[in-house]
Amino acid sequence: MTSVFLSASFPFGERGEEVEPYYPADIGSAAAAVAEAVLRLGATLEFGGHPTITPIVLQLAGLLHVGKRVVIWQSDYFREDITPEVYRLVEVEGAILRQVPRRETLEESLDSMRRTIFANAFDAAFFVGGMSGINDEYKVLREMQPEVAIFLLESPGGMTAQIADQLAHKDNLGELLGSPFGRNTLLRGRAYSSLVLRALHLAGIGTNRESEEVPDLSSVGLHRELDRDRRGQVLFNALREEILLLDPQVSENVRKSYVAYRATTNFVEVVPLGNRLRLSLNIPLQELDDPEGMVLNVPSNGRWVNGEVQVSLSSLNELPYIVDLIRQSFARQMH
Repeated sequence: MTSVFLSASFPFGERGEEVEPYYPADIGSAAAAVAEAVLRLGATLEFGGHPTITPIVLQLAGLLHVGKRVVIWQSDYFREDITPEVYRLVEVEGAILRQVPRRETLEESLDSMRRTIFANAFDAAFFVGGMSGINDEYKVLREMQPEVAIFLLESPGGMTAQIADQLAHKDNLGELLGSPFGRNTLLRGRAYSSLVLRALHLAGIGTNRESEEVPDLSSVGLHRELDRDRRGQVLFNALREEILLLDPQVSENVRKSYVAYRATTNFVEVVPLGNRLRLSLNIPLQELDDPEGMVLNVPSNGRWVNGEVQVSLSSLNELPYIVDLIRQSFARQMH
């Protein structure tokens, strides 16, 4: 079974001051994106049972009905402090609680728990926010599993951002869309869902669609809109990969002038236009979270596809943000 470890927490108090800046809303969003993506792709999610992260995992496990693929690690040092959310994950959602015997001190107990956790092989690990314990967790994991793929989400800040900064100065950090995939990879930006999905794909998780043939747009008459250096095809291939990673239920329908992606109905249609792609999203403009203001409303009499709004993709650098918009359209259809 594929297993992914999540190391995350919300800084607070005097210890939190040591890892400023940090952004609680982003920490919650990023941790939720990791948990949802891992569980939707059929992998097992393991984490240290931090009381601020457990409610997030509980909500997603219940929503997706996948509690049996959640493993919570807890030191017996905190036996009296186990939260109701942990018990609900175990007793209601079917999660597995693994308790590690306590040692004499808190520090020894935490180190023993981490070494017990990382004695089990992981396919990938994600780090979000946190304080000094996140750094300790990173060091033990890297020591015990030198080749495991570690992804650091930078924008939420906290200790994870400091670790990323330290690794960057040692030239031991690649950026997801900028550098070759390596052992430590920086996830930069706030389109957390698309960043995490891409990272999991690079780690070989949820790649059951890899054997599918990428459609040749020229075979369906769309080649007229692809420019000579094939940048349109490159953009389409990258976008297609991200969309199909959203959920196993997503299907692809190649039409004469566009490619549609649907679950129950179309949630995005892609129209090649030379060296860019025009996307129509089936979601009202007022329901979209679009801080960059990239999306345009389309009058009903001007539409020839199903989408209510449109956005253009002209660069791979825009891909994470655009995929996050697509994901909102998909989520609206699924709920």
